Amino acid sequence: MDSVGGKRKNPKASWLCLNQPFPKHPTSCAGWCVDIARPCFHAGLFAAITFGWLRVRLSLAALTGGKTPQFIFVMFINISNHPTSKWGDEQLKAAQEFGELLDKQFPNILPHASAEDVQAMAANMAEEVTENGTNAVVHVMGEMGYTHALVTTLKAAGVRCFHSTTERKVTENADGSKTVVFEFVQFRSY
Repeated sequence: MDSVGGKRKNPKASWLCLNQPFPKHPTSCAGWCVDIARPCFHAGLFAAITFGWLRVRLSLAALTGGKTPQFIFVMFINISNHPTSKWGDEQLKAAQEFGELLDKQFPNILPHASAEDVQAMAANMAEEVTENGTNAVVHVMGEMGYTHALVTTLKAAGVRCFHSTTERKVTENADGSKTVVFEFVQFRSY
């Protein structure tokens, strides 16, 4: 059982006791004990724990050093023309490692739009993304001018931005047409 007071599935798991009131804002810690039965360490630096809709990242130093951990509320925001509901299992699993998923439609960028228009659209989207802080991880894929403007703006605000890498597999059909399939490989940082 993974709940408080339950038997641990992993005998190496640590008990983490937090002794402060439940936070009204995500800058303080909660007043309960959590059995980290199966911590998931990302690059050896963080453990991710999910409590229903809430995903929390705790620093490894806090887990091993006895310090009170800092809670970080992480959201994976997909800004592309490909909603996460249409992604394959591998890509979904990789995205969920970052946090809860949220889709934002990539805007229609008109070919006659000026650079200033595109920059203004990117600034508006960056404002939407950062209105609740900069703990989001953003996946951006689409029209290159807008993508560049948005990623540059988000990175300047301290937001981590990624794009998908895929392997292109082409099959030539008997009628001479081609079938192209893109298989997800990883998210790469901008």
